[in-house]
Amino acid sequence: MKVHEAVARAVRDCGVQTLFGVQGEANLHVIDHLVHRHDVRYLKAAREDGAVLMADGFARLTGSVGVATVTKGPGLTNTVTALTTAVRARTPLVLLTGTTRADDPWALQRIDQQAVVAPTGAGYVRLTSSESVGDQVAMTFRRAGLESRPMVLDLPLDVQGQDVQVQDVHDLVSGILAEPAAHSELDAGDLDRAMGIMASARRPIIVAGQGAVRSSAQSQILALAQRLGAPVASTLMAKDIFRGAPFDLGVFGTLSTTFAQRVIGEADCVIAVGASLNPKTTSNGTMVAGRSVVHIDTVPQRIGECTPVDGTLIGDARHVCATIVELLDKAGHEPSGFASPALAAELAAYRVLDDVVDHSTRATVDSRVVSVLLDEILPSERTLVNDAGRFMRDAITGLHAPGPGSFLSTISFASMGMGMATAVGAAVARPDRPTVLVIGDGGLMMSMQELSTAVRYGLDLIVLVYNNGAYGAEVSSARDHGLSVDESIFDWAAFAPIAAAYGAVGLTVENLDDLDFVGTAVKHRDRPILVDLKLDPMAPSGFA
Repeated sequence: MKVHEAVARAVRDCGVQTLFGVQGEANLHVIDHLVHRHDVRYLKAAREDGAVLMADGFARLTGSVGVATVTKGPGLTNTVTALTTAVRARTPLVLLTGTTRADDPWALQRIDQQAVVAPTGAGYVRLTSSESVGDQVAMTFRRAGLESRPMVLDLPLDVQGQDVQVQDVHDLVSGILAEPAAHSELDAGDLDRAMGIMASARRPIIVAGQGAVRSSAQSQILALAQRLGAPVASTLMAKDIFRGAPFDLGVFGTLSTTFAQRVIGEADCVIAVGASLNPKTTSNGTMVAGRSVVHIDTVPQRIGECTPVDGTLIGDARHVCATIVELLDKAGHEPSGFASPALAAELAAYRVLDDVVDHSTRATVDSRVVSVLLDEILPSERTLVNDAGRFMRDAITGLHAPGPGSFLSTISFASMGMGMATAVGAAVARPDRPTVLVIGDGGLMMSMQELSTAVRYGLDLIVLVYNNGAYGAEVSSARDHGLSVDESIFDWAAFAPIAAAYGAVGLTVENLDDLDFVGTAVKHRDRPILVDLKLDPMAPSGFA
C-alpha cells in the first residue's frame, strides 16, 4: 500500500469516526481513503480555521480527540488563530496536513510549516519516512490526549506517495493507545497540610474549573462542599457545572454577579479543583488575596502557576475529593456555617435583574434583559457556546447551560469569530439537543460562512447575534480614554436576510415584544435559526 493509505488506516484504528476539513492537494488521498474505505464521516468546512474549531468543539463535548485536516501552505496558515485558541483551551486535537514536495523549491504554497505552528503552542510531528507509519500516527494521537493540546501531523507529499509494507496497524495503534497507569496515591504530607487548611477554615468556598468537568467530578465536589459547609462556584470554562445546586454562586471571577462577589469577599479559604486560578478567574488576584488557597490538579506544573497557594494536592478531582470526604467523615469534622440556610434562602430569592435598570426601547433591547428572557424561551436542554466580545458579560450571566459539559467558551485567545465553527462542531457532537451560540455582530462578520455548513448538514443550531453595530469593547475603551468612537461603529448589512440566503431562518428583534415570534420559531424549528438582536452600543452592560 501507499503511505497515505497506511495513514488513513492508522487514523481509523485510533477510533476516529468523524473528520472536519477543507480538501486540497496535500490531504486529497487521506480524506478519500478515510471516507470511502473506512466509513469515516467527513464534514466539509467553509474555511480551514473553521475545520479546526469544529474539531475543537466536537472534542470538548465528546471527550475524544478531535480530528481536522487542511492542505499545505495557506491551508495551514489559515488555522493559526484557531489552533492557538484550541491550545489555550487545552483541547486534545490532531490536525492532518501536508508539505510540498522537496523537489519543488519554487512551489507557490511552500512555507516552513513547523515554524508556522511553533508560536501557537501546538505540537508538531512530521512523517519522515514510510517506516512505522502506524507507530507515528498513533503516538501523535496519544500525545494529543496525554498533553491535552493540538498536535499537527505533517504528511509530506513525497512521503505520502511512497510504498509501504502492509502492517498490522491495528496492533501498533492498540499498544500505543493503551490507557495510562492509574493515579498514584496522594502524598501524605500534602494531604495532611491541605486537610488542615480546609478543616480549619470558617468560610471556605470551592471553585471548580475545566479539569473538574473533564473528570466528571461534580458529585464528589458537591459532597466535599457539603462536608465543609462551603458554597460552590466555577471558572468561566466550567460554567454551570453546579447548575441547580442550592449553594451555587455561578461564575467566580471578573464575570461574577454582585451577589457572588459579596459572598466570595467574605470567604477565608479558596479550594480550587481543576482550575488554573488565572488572573481572570481571580479578578487579578483580588478574589484570593488574604485567603488560604488549596489547589487540586492532575498536573504539578499547573499548581501555583498563576496564584501562590498554601496547600497542594496532585491527583484526579474525583479521587481527591472523595478521599478528603472519607477522611473528614472519619475525623467527625463538623461543617462550617458558611453555607447556611440563610445563604441558601438569599440565593434562591436572588434575581440577576434586581439591580438592573432596563434600557430597552422600541428600536433596541437591553442586552442584560433580553439574555434573561431568552434563557426562559430557549429549550432548557441545550449546549451553550459563546464567542468573544463585550456582549458576553451579559449573555453568559443571563443564559445558562443545563449542567456539566454543556458550555463551551471560545475566548481562550481573546479572539472574536471563534464561536460559529465551534458551535457547528458542538452540534455534530450532540445532535440530541440544540446548540445555542451567542456571538456579537463583529464576530459574526468574521465567521458567518460556517453558518452555511450548519445548514448543509441540517444541524440544530440557534445563533443569537448581539448586534450593537460596533466593536463594543473598543467603543467602551475609546469613551474611557476620551477618544472618538467612530472608528469602532459599523453599518453592517441586515443579518436576517443573509441567514435566509444561506438557507437558515433569519429573525430580527428590535424590541422585547418581538421575542414572542422568536419563541414560536424556536418551538417549530426545522433548520438553523439566526436571531439578530438590535442593541444600543452606548447602553450600559454588566450585572455587577
